[in-house]
Amino acid sequence: MSRNDSSHHDGHRDHRVPTEQYIYSPYEVAFAGYSGSGKTALIERLIGALARDYRVGYVKHDAHGFSMDVEGKDTWRASEAGAATIFIGSEERYAALGEGEPGAAASHALFRVVDFAIAEGFRHSGMPKIVVVDKAGGILDEVESGSVTNVVGFVVRKGTGPSVVSRTAEAAGKLRVIDADDEKGIKALVLDHFRTEAEKIPVYGLVLGGGRSTRMGRDKSALSYHGVPQVQYAADLLSRAAERVFVSIRAEQADDPLFSKFEQIHDRFLGFGPSGGILSAMHQHPEAAWFVLGCDLPFATEATIANLLEERNPLKLATTYISAGAGLPEPMCTIFEPGFRARFHELFGLGITCPRKSLIRSRCKRVPLDDPSALDNVNSPEEHDAALERLSGAHPGGKR
Repeated sequence: MSRNDSSHHDGHRDHRVPTEQYIYSPYEVAFAGYSGSGKTALIERLIGALARDYRVGYVKHDAHGFSMDVEGKDTWRASEAGAATIFIGSEERYAALGEGEPGAAASHALFRVVDFAIAEGFRHSGMPKIVVVDKAGGILDEVESGSVTNVVGFVVRKGTGPSVVSRTAEAAGKLRVIDADDEKGIKALVLDHFRTEAEKIPVYGLVLGGGRSTRMGRDKSALSYHGVPQVQYAADLLSRAAERVFVSIRAEQADDPLFSKFEQIHDRFLGFGPSGGILSAMHQHPEAAWFVLGCDLPFATEATIANLLEERNPLKLATTYISAGAGLPEPMCTIFEPGFRARFHELFGLGITCPRKSLIRSRCKRVPLDDPSALDNVNSPEEHDAALERLSGAHPGGKR
């Protein structure tokens, strides 16, 4: 097996690719139950509690057809005239009506602006489910028969008879059974489920090497600020936070002694700058979140890396530092979640290839820098000399 083989390596865990295994959002859960079980009122309270801290998407499955338009309004008239897709929008909100199934691409695109999706219904789908038990316990028949699967918890209303409560406990096994009035408990169940799913996503490190270094006049990956080439220094930092560390380079650099000892990812999206290198990594290992670190950041430290990892919110598309002055994202020290792969493609189609602009336009967690100068980059010979002097003064003998 070559060092660039994207399949399983000895010593590393296999991970399933999660990106295509959802209906609306990588983080979604359905509340499944019979009509009259109280699931709608429960979801309403839950969304109110979650919306204080998260952008929540809601979707309802209605097998009997539905209408969202008002007779006589412009959109209704357009629909009656035969329009297949209708859109209405303002600065505050928008709505769309269409014919037929929306398809996975449209569904995913609509829910990319939220942190997670709460669904009502879908009891016979593969979506993870919290079962809302009706007082007669009818839904338990479907759980016990295997018609309702992928259950992550149960909710029972007050006043439910002891026999149904007992059946629910038996069906639940080690899963949690929560009272329908326990808003905090239901919220914790949902968020704990999402955290459990997030823990399945490995974090890989990506050192962005292979740049042309035109302003520096020599490869920035080879410069030494800490007694080793900067590519080695960056890889060592990421190795403390990531399960695997790769170096992003051009294919013709594969046998360069500077890079040959590292696991490599070769650019396949050429002409897109750093975004192309990051997206290349996401295509080679779509199962992973990517902790990206540039080769021109000699002032980054173990604390810089550890703090961002601690602050990571996998429900967002990325977790990024913001610059101390302008308050803009720092793409060269950012954790990109698997969902950013689709976001990159979407933005590339709009002509946006700058990674900072991509983060500005995306749903990210922004983390303040404790050390405002930790991500100062070095791109010219003058900045290189100044960095050496600064590091030598901060660390006598040139050591960390």
